[in-house]
Amino acid sequence: MSRAKDGDRVKVHYSVKTDGEESTPDTGETQPLDFTLGRGEVKPELERAVEGMRVGESKVVKIVSEEDYGPYRRDQVFEVNSSIFPQGQQPQPGQEVLLHLQGGEEMMARILEVSGDRVILDTNHPLAGREVNLDIMLAEIN
Repeated sequence: MSRAKDGDRVKVHYSVKTDGEESTPDTGETQPLDFTLGRGEVKPELERAVEGMRVGESKVVKIVSEEDYGPYRRDQVFEVNSSIFPQGQQPQPGQEVLLHLQGGEEMMARILEVSGDRVILDTNHPLAGREVNLDIMLAEIN
């Protein structure tokens, strides 16, 4: 049975787990992730993990979040007034919102806290500063 190598088109089922909790859906219940090894279509850690695997093989790979999602940065947590939200929209903790920045840029933020008209937003990646494990299974090599 052959092993996955650079240039192979592969299909992988995976889930991402942090601190013992699953944080993304297991692709075993959906379509597998389909990509070509060595083309930079996915994160380098996933490519390195799949390279050399055989179809049906599974493994867990620890990712250093500092390299992949960066450290958790307090300077990316800030306070805004609830008046920035559209009329009738009640900000709730845990809600994700799209911020429209000057120059037409957009940024995702998570609402951490709401107190009166004070809203605390976090623009860090949800996995920033966390220990991340990829649980992967190679489903197919083409």
